[in-house]
Amino acid sequence: MSVVVREAVAKDVDAIARVQVASWQAAYRGVVSDAYLDGMDVAERSARWRDRLTGGPDGRRAFVAEGDSGVVGFAAFGPCRDADASVRVGELYAIYVLPGWLRHGIGRTLHAACVDDLRRSGFGEARLWVLEANPAARSFYERLGWTWDGTTAPHDVGEQELAVVRYCLALRDSDPVAR
Repeated sequence: MSVVVREAVAKDVDAIARVQVASWQAAYRGVVSDAYLDGMDVAERSARWRDRLTGGPDGRRAFVAEGDSGVVGFAAFGPCRDADASVRVGELYAIYVLPGWLRHGIGRTLHAACVDDLRRSGFGEARLWVLEANPAARSFYERLGWTWDGTTAPHDVGEQELAVVRYCLALRDSDPVAR
């Protein structure tokens, strides 16, 4: 199983959308309503990704993991969107891998590519938000050195309001983590 990680380009939007929908439908069943998950639309997600990947210089970027059969995972990252974040804080917005490709190191590889890029871009800290009710993702990030900073917030997912928790990762040993 050979996988190459590369920067996402506009032609990847449909594949990214397919990965996102399939990942959500597998990972969030029982947490997010079935109606929401079953109603997820690849075409609508493609349009969102097209806007994100071609929408201008806001600093948001994405990597894809590509295997012989096409894109099997992606990660998105860039400047932190939190109101309390300084310009030196980046954010890991998402990592998703197709269910059949989980536990092959693809998520770790995508994570490493994003963290390395955030470091090279001068960010001293990174943050991410994850559903509180997603122990697998929380454990994944904790194994990679992320720490929950105690912040919890509501997050609307369709008709539901679910709790998300914020994790932080120092990107520079010499920089204090600004919160």
